[in-house]
Amino acid sequence: MPLLESIVNNYFSNLDTLDIPIDGTRLSKQVALVVYYIDNHCDEPLRANTILEELTLDPEYTKRKFRKELGFTINFYIRHAKLQRAKQLLINTHLPIGEIAERINFYNSAEFARQFQKEFDITPSKYRELNQIFYKEE
Repeated sequence: MPLLESIVNNYFSNLDTLDIPIDGTRLSKQVALVVYYIDNHCDEPLRANTILEELTLDPEYTKRKFRKELGFTINFYIRHAKLQRAKQLLINTHLPIGEIAERINFYNSAEFARQFQKEFDITPSKYRELNQIFYKEE
């Protein structure tokens, strides 16, 4: 069992390094505000223009600034935040994958599974299964 635990630990620590590290102290106020908003509302339907309107930020200026400071678009970060939330739900709940997709307001469960696999190189069900193997051992 120590070998299995080592493999699982190594695999999931590598998955977690795929998370996008964002240093809020180096961001402009506009970009930090958008990141904060997305991180705290990822269970809601999110669209870049709606967020910027809600925060009363200039859409074109903020989108350019976001991309320049972080190297990716607001829409990319929205998808990433939702998929990170899905990882938490897969590990900490027994909700069906379709319901998780619904909870994070993803288009549909098939698209959710496709995007999850694209982002983490593993299917949502396999991710849950491997985590359950590891956590049952403890």
